[in-house]
Amino acid sequence: MAERIQGSFSTPDGLWRVEAIRDRGRHWYRLWHVNRIYQDQLVIGTVEYFLTRNGVDWADLVED
Repeated sequence: MAERIQGSFSTPDGLWRVEAIRDRGRHWYRLWHVNRIYQDQLVIGTVEYFLTRNGVDWADLVED
């Protein structure tokens, strides 16, 4: 089974994007900044940490 994006959220300006990934029964999150992977294979708490650290409020993300 290949890696699949289950869903994604981004900031309205498109600078940040969070993807929910599933692969072989595993689930994790990938965090993008602009057009580059910022961090990969994260748990949700770590995603929130990196977003907050970079001035992004989780509540401001919109579903893609």
